[in-house]
Amino acid sequence: MLFIVTISYISYFTHLSLERWDLMLSSLDYARIDNAIYNTTIGKFMWTNDSGFNYWKQHIAPILLFFSAFYMFSDAYWVIFFVQTFTIGAAAIPLFLIAKHFLKNEYLALLAVIAYLCSGGLQMGNLYDYHMLSHEPLFLFSAFYAMLRKRWGWYCFFIALLVICKEDSFILASMVALYAALGEKEYKPALYTWLFCGVYAIALFKIGYPYLRQHETYQYYSYYSWLGDTPLEIVKRLVTSPIEVINGRLENAIIFERWKDFIFQNGLILPLLSPLGFIMLLPPSMELFLSLRGHLSGLTHHYPLLVVPIWSLATILALSNVLKGLNWASDRLEKVSSVLLLKKMLSYILSLLIIIYSGAIIYFVTFGEVDYTFLSFRVRMEDLERPLQIFFLSIALFFIFTTPRPLAKYIGKNVGVRAVFIILVSLICVKLYSVKEYGALPVYSSWATYLKTIDKRHALKVEKAIKLIPNGAKVITNPGAFAHIHHNTEAYISLPGYRPSIKDKNIDFLLLDMKDAQNLHYHQMRLIHDLLLSRSFGAISAEDGVFVFKKGFPKKIDYQSFIDYFTTSSANGFPYKFATAVGENVKDTSSSFGASMKATQGKTAPGHLVYGPYIRLYRGEYKAIFRIKANVKTGQDIAILDVVGDKGNTVFADKIISGSDFDQVDKWKEFELNFKIESPTVDAIELRVYYMGGADLFVDMTRIEMSFDTFTKHFVR
Repeated sequence: MLFIVTISYISYFTHLSLERWDLMLSSLDYARIDNAIYNTTIGKFMWTNDSGFNYWKQHIAPILLFFSAFYMFSDAYWVIFFVQTFTIGAAAIPLFLIAKHFLKNEYLALLAVIAYLCSGGLQMGNLYDYHMLSHEPLFLFSAFYAMLRKRWGWYCFFIALLVICKEDSFILASMVALYAALGEKEYKPALYTWLFCGVYAIALFKIGYPYLRQHETYQYYSYYSWLGDTPLEIVKRLVTSPIEVINGRLENAIIFERWKDFIFQNGLILPLLSPLGFIMLLPPSMELFLSLRGHLSGLTHHYPLLVVPIWSLATILALSNVLKGLNWASDRLEKVSSVLLLKKMLSYILSLLIIIYSGAIIYFVTFGEVDYTFLSFRVRMEDLERPLQIFFLSIALFFIFTTPRPLAKYIGKNVGVRAVFIILVSLICVKLYSVKEYGALPVYSSWATYLKTIDKRHALKVEKAIKLIPNGAKVITNPGAFAHIHHNTEAYISLPGYRPSIKDKNIDFLLLDMKDAQNLHYHQMRLIHDLLLSRSFGAISAEDGVFVFKKGFPKKIDYQSFIDYFTTSSANGFPYKFATAVGENVKDTSSSFGASMKATQGKTAPGHLVYGPYIRLYRGEYKAIFRIKANVKTGQDIAILDVVGDKGNTVFADKIISGSDFDQVDKWKEFELNFKIESPTVDAIELRVYYMGGADLFVDMTRIEMSFDTFTKHFVR
């Protein structure tokens, strides 16, 4: 069963990770990491093209060199995602052995593994994208189990692998050594581990980072600067004012909610039942909790991978103490006859409660609210919250004191084992509930559902565009496409606030996606706009918002693309969204844009149904197009169409339309207004539709068209 669970997790999340990559949803972090890994194989050690520096300047992670070795023989992008999921999922095996060691029961150990794999933070970190943190669970659990078994060779091997995952991984290794010293009384291995971690940390932070950063301050220091200027000051602040520090962080509502949810998913106060386990989880937890960076303190992206494993370990240690405590109490109470009688009476009472409340719940589901009087007692039930709580609590207590035969066959009649069983099942239920928002279980979870909403056809358009770029070319692209192209080209990433120099880097191509998943829509739009009007580059492809520009290419595609994307407005916001004063935005399957602005007769007040897009036009002749439909053919005037500039102060063309101007009701018709710009430039050009009433009116698109000569003569620079 353990292998079925583990293989199922690895298979499913490998599939989701690869699907996410195929859909061009890769993050900037992955793009930089994979770029550094690949560049190492071609002689540029850990170099990232977009940043222009060594990736180890941010994260010293020798574990990445294993992938570089693989890339020397294969160009398979998918391996990095498979290895990530494999190390997260395979960690279930040493965790099972650890749980079996402490809980003395294979079925309880299996439940502990399921609880670990059901963690929403673990699944979110696995699916968000690749990160070195994903390898820590396997090495952490393996080192811990090797320590329990006194296999010191394997212990050293896994400790070394754990430490090289990331610059702060030595903290987890130190916690394993702490348990070796205090839990197993193995002082010598613990001392050697601390010495190794200390030397490694000094080498990183006193030699490695100062050399790589040319004595610049290590950026992660700034995340904790509010606690003090030096590590010693930070430790002093934490020791002398812990409550003040914690309360200061909890004042942030987002941090409070995220950590409350995380602690709730991990058994609330359960880790406190193992003082040593609680001490072990504190350092990595505080590293995230105290950080000023929102991703860390808010437990988003891949950062839960740092704490989920150590919390799982602490939970097992706590459950071991619960098991020992209850077994000790049970052995002594079993000898007292009155206790046996009390136990039997309690089982009858609990059975009665289960029957009563199960009946009440069924009645409520069938007939609704309950409110009646029985023997002068009022019985009232307005919702299921309290009855369900009593029902499940009764089942849990009944199970602890009276084990049903089918379950007793597997877990025995031991009170401690039964209690731990109930706790683990409850923990799994809580995690399954929480994983709806944070995880990626099939159908049920938000991440898995989100992937199903992504338009795969658009990703295929990006893949098609990538094939237009020859190997070895110098190219600028967005993060999603970068992860698919940088192995075969000299690629750079286009980001807000950072635009690689097209001239200095002698760029050959630009591949830009207006619909890039990294929320860079506005940035990409501005860059595409500038390139469409640049004499240096011409579009060789423009499809579904995916553009490929080539140096020196003719401007034929640019001309039509500029009209389609930068003089066109629509109701759905892509490329430009209508500005509006009256009416409502409605879904409209008859529109190629999927939505339209609607004014309803008798409901919508007269006013501008649409206006905008406030663009600049140059001297020349133009045509304004309004696509409109109405629900009746009436002779009454229903709208005024006009083209204005200079904030509405100059009218270039206008037209009043009535219901009789439409060929058919509820069918789109394009109305045209020709106009001419005499001045060198006019700013803030608007295409407006003023609703007058008399019919239901729909507008789904406005557009300005011009001749190719006007475009090349006045717009292209």
